[in-house]
Amino acid sequence: MRTLTTILFLLTLTSYGQENNPIKLGIGIIAITDTYDESKIVTVYRDKDFNEKIEDFKLYGQLKRVWPYYFKPDYGLCSFVCLERTNEYFKILFNDKEEGFLKNDNEKYFKTWESVLINSTVERLDLKSNPLKLKPGDNQTTISLEYEVKVDRLEVIDVIEINGQHWINVRFSKTGKVPCDKGTSDCGTGWIKWKSGDKLLVNILLLC
Repeated sequence: MRTLTTILFLLTLTSYGQENNPIKLGIGIIAITDTYDESKIVTVYRDKDFNEKIEDFKLYGQLKRVWPYYFKPDYGLCSFVCLERTNEYFKILFNDKEEGFLKNDNEKYFKTWESVLINSTVERLDLKSNPLKLKPGDNQTTISLEYEVKVDRLEVIDVIEINGQHWINVRFSKTGKVPCDKGTSDCGTGWIKWKSGDKLLVNILLLC
């Protein structure tokens, strides 16, 4: 029952953002603080000088003009893809393809994609084109599993870049359990790519 609840919870989080691959990955994400505050408003601007508003985005109101990349405020999630950051502003992506600006203040914080990935759970968007590898590298040995899966849940252990390729070390279950039984023979480790250029190759499932 706990495993089923976990799967449903992860699917719920995926449905509140990350439904499409953004046109740019940028340099990371901008997360909004205090998302449990039902009166919270985030102002999104059209220009870096904050002269023109796109919307006063209400976390608990009806979504209208702005849709974050991750959005589940009652679970602490409200984040935008960050394209650029300065001491004054964050240039962001919303609705997967539109650009805007947020003020850089103590109600927001920046995270690199690498820091987002560490200790997160991911699922590959295409298992065949992004197989589990014994070591990071296209020519390395592919890990064959005894069971067939359509969607996997992989726990990220490490994030590295080798020769311009972006790999993550992941923990997986050899028998299809979610999650795998750590410290047992059921758990294995391998490597997959998490992005190619500006395209994500995995869904990142955030639990905090």
